[in-house]
Amino acid sequence: MDCNIFKKRINDLLEDNLSYDLRKAMLEHAESCNNCSTLFKEEHEMDDIFKAGLAVEMQNFRSLRSDIMKNIDKNRYGTGSGKKLIRHFKSYIATYTSLIAIVAVFAFLIPYVKTHGLLGANKSASMAPQNQVMSAAQKADSSNTADNAQNDSSKSMKESADTVKTLIDSSYIPQFEKKQLSKDNNPKFNTPWEASTSNKFSATVEGKGTEAIEEGIASIIVKNSSTGDQWSFNLINNDKQYTPKAVKWIDDENILVIVGGGYGTVDLGGELYILNVNTGLAAKADPKNTAKLNVLSEITKIKSVKAVNASTLSIDTEVLVFEDSSKNKNHSENRTITSPFGEIVNTIK
Repeated sequence: MDCNIFKKRINDLLEDNLSYDLRKAMLEHAESCNNCSTLFKEEHEMDDIFKAGLAVEMQNFRSLRSDIMKNIDKNRYGTGSGKKLIRHFKSYIATYTSLIAIVAVFAFLIPYVKTHGLLGANKSASMAPQNQVMSAAQKADSSNTADNAQNDSSKSMKESADTVKTLIDSSYIPQFEKKQLSKDNNPKFNTPWEASTSNKFSATVEGKGTEAIEEGIASIIVKNSSTGDQWSFNLINNDKQYTPKAVKWIDDENILVIVGGGYGTVDLGGELYILNVNTGLAAKADPKNTAKLNVLSEITKIKSVKAVNASTLSIDTEVLVFEDSSKNKNHSENRTITSPFGEIVNTIK
């Protein structure tokens, strides 16, 4: 039994139309030949599918498969390897056509890419010295810019030192409006009362809390301890929103006042002024800036006041000094102001 005879008679084997001897020989061949065994299994499975799909009760379609197979175009649906390959190619002709087209595109692009790749490399190589020159020029320019910035900064610091710029504009003089209050006025959200040297008057800062560190514009309240009369002193023409922050009496008529920004939590102090409580006029307490204040320092506390002589005061203060322009770090220093009190009071009487 050879494979050709097996393939020709396989339909008869499936339809059981063979003699006993031929059937036995074909089955034995299928057991010994892998190709024919595989073919027999595939044809047997197909036979089972036909029988299941066309089975009708009490009817026998044993010869149906044979009739169908006889009418199949064996040239088209033959089982040979060549015919199977042709059928496979025809079934997937669209896929193979696409693959061929892709391969053709790549075959066209590869030389182009290689050519332009070389040109690009050559161009990059030729541009390298130019880029190095530009880079050196940019570094030089950057260095010059940094030097200029440093020079500008040094110049700015020098100008600041020469002109002695401070936190509050040097030309600023606070203007207060004095108003009579009722005797039963009870200040709220205020600092502790500060008594004058003879205890005749007392003063407080109202509106910024007990330590005068809250945000807002405060008032100075002055009270006559004997009569109970009270007056308020409020800043006017105050577009920059300054506020009194602390007070300390010099005598029964003049009071030291720290004036600074009313809003913000960084600048806690300000500059020092003298207020005449009778006239409501004020002047700088340190016109020559003996405290050496600048834009990064401010007075936060008046610690003590002493008369050096009839016309000069020595005022001990606590100064908050910021260590950089961002004001992230600071420290406190004690500084003494030498105030020409005799000259100042003549201007505010």
